[in-house]
Amino acid sequence: MKGLTALQLLDVWEQGHAYPISQRSLLLLAAARDDLEMDDLLSMSIGKIDAALMDLRDLTFGPMINCLESCPVCNSLLDLPMRMPDLKANASDISTESFSIISGEYEIDFRLPTGSDLIAISGHNNIEKAKDLVLRRCITQIRRNGLVCSNIRSNDILIPERSREEISKRMREIDPQANIEINLICPSCGSDWQRVFDIATFFCMEIDIWALRTLREVHILASAYGWSEKEIVGMSQWKRQLYMEMVGK
Repeated sequence: MKGLTALQLLDVWEQGHAYPISQRSLLLLAAARDDLEMDDLLSMSIGKIDAALMDLRDLTFGPMINCLESCPVCNSLLDLPMRMPDLKANASDISTESFSIISGEYEIDFRLPTGSDLIAISGHNNIEKAKDLVLRRCITQIRRNGLVCSNIRSNDILIPERSREEISKRMREIDPQANIEINLICPSCGSDWQRVFDIATFFCMEIDIWALRTLREVHILASAYGWSEKEIVGMSQWKRQLYMEMVGK
């Protein structure tokens, strides 16, 4: 994988600005991975996609990240500097092929959620319904007391809550990168809690901020010197900043 240049980053940002985060993140990876087609990305597990996004973020903006978190008890604001490599889960190479669990009288075959599942739920605002849709998409066969159930994705099949929880737990065990949780402690009141780190949302928000700042710099320098967008964006950030200082910005 290679880091994205400023010109590539701005181009991908423009292509995906109206798309949901799931699609934007896949566009980023497609731009950085010449060896992969979009179909390859859609078939990758969520953990693999997130790991690739972490690598891309590291190569593009560097390994350090800074997050702000509000304490749920005393509302103190925590500044959380972290290193992207430290958020990578230790997991062996996994496939999205079939796995199985036995839950009471049920034997359930399932696969891991993939990029295509994220695309399928991108328009859902109800989190619980989105989770249910992903679960039904990932279950490949249900056997109850040895008999195969039909219409797996239909609402006619009622999957016990216990079985749902067991499938979700097993998915997290198989693909830990898909669910990275950060342990937090408030220095003011001592409260502790966990927060899920979503690399796709974090990276896309960073790019939004970067792109708007870059376009502002393009506007100012183009107005001052008559340079094209390509010429300005193609400069190093250090050189562009020097010109911004020269024009008093």
